[in-house]
Amino acid sequence: MRCSSGLGWVAVAVCLCGLVIGLCIVGCRDTPWQAPASAAQQQGITITGTVEYAGGTSPVKAGDVEISGAGLLPDFTTSIEKGRIKKKLIPVKKGKEPLMIMLSFTDADETKKMPVRQLRHLSPRHNHDVHVILYTDKQLEQANAGELIAELQDIELSVIWWQQARNDKTGTAKEFMSRRRKDYDYARLAHRRDLIVKQLESRLPRMGFAKEAVQTLLGRFRPKGSFDELMKAVLPMSN
Repeated sequence: MRCSSGLGWVAVAVCLCGLVIGLCIVGCRDTPWQAPASAAQQQGITITGTVEYAGGTSPVKAGDVEISGAGLLPDFTTSIEKGRIKKKLIPVKKGKEPLMIMLSFTDADETKKMPVRQLRHLSPRHNHDVHVILYTDKQLEQANAGELIAELQDIELSVIWWQQARNDKTGTAKEFMSRRRKDYDYARLAHRRDLIVKQLESRLPRMGFAKEAVQTLLGRFRPKGSFDELMKAVLPMSN
């Protein structure tokens, strides 16, 4: 009888375990997947890292990193000091995160006249230790087609960014435009655009693109092309 009783209790326990597992499975089916929150997310996320010129030739001595979330205008700014991004805490409330975080890097060395470098599609749920490179004009002359096209996309985004600021009548937008006018100047971006187009004109045919295809890809970026006209209409002009 004792043996039989023991087996009975085992059977009951097995049944209960099966019932619990079944309920858990049903509950999981109805529960949407959620990205795990990091420990730092209660207060926000941190941005750290380094900024240097391509090839590890030297660090960017000084500059700024502007951080934006849902909108195009920056929500926070931190500095670049001796090649390192000064640690910045970004308050992000769980459940109210933007779809992505975007970083914009500017070089304070005016002799290089660098355009703004954008780093996009960063998760708003995790800390980021980023390591970013900037290309000087000389380095771009040695860049491959993929690197050149990525640089061209940054110029396109800079035009959209500046137009957004023009349409925003808040004090934040006005302060941004006053502080960043030289970084979005037409002459600066047009100089970089022309350098990129010149390099792509020789790179793309070597990749197998016909002359007509090269014209289709680059025509609007050339002087007096449609994108050039847009740049002139939107960007600030040097005096």
